[in-house]
Amino acid sequence: MPLVFRVMKKDGNGNLLIAPNSLGVRYGGGPVNDVTLDANGMVVLNGPEQEGMSVFDTIETIPAPRRPKGHGGHGTGNIHGYRMGEGPFEDSPIPPDLKFEVDKTQDHHGFYQPSRLMTLSDFQKCLANTHDQWMFVEPPT
Repeated sequence: MPLVFRVMKKDGNGNLLIAPNSLGVRYGGGPVNDVTLDANGMVVLNGPEQEGMSVFDTIETIPAPRRPKGHGGHGTGNIHGYRMGEGPFEDSPIPPDLKFEVDKTQDHHGFYQPSRLMTLSDFQKCLANTHDQWMFVEPPT
């Protein structure tokens, strides 16, 4: 599994928040959608645009407006750096139902995507199931 980084939120108990704008994907209710759904409500696989949950190859390559201040960014509020995996930043399966794909248009960026046809709800559950694999990244002192 590739080593990836993502900015996410903590819940009221200090644990990683499982939500569309944290550990999850956004769809509907706003100007940005992280996935496209087909007419049957299934997440589109291999569509014209690469989509899914965004991740980066280092915490430093997360865009400064979204990166926590403690990691040299401008992000504010309840945002924290997390990492997952250990392998090279290259396309790979994330068993049992996810895959990682390097972004073909933006350096240092990639996506967690469904590895099979599934509903948005199932995709959110698959992402939530990775909860215990994400490790908090302490800001440098």
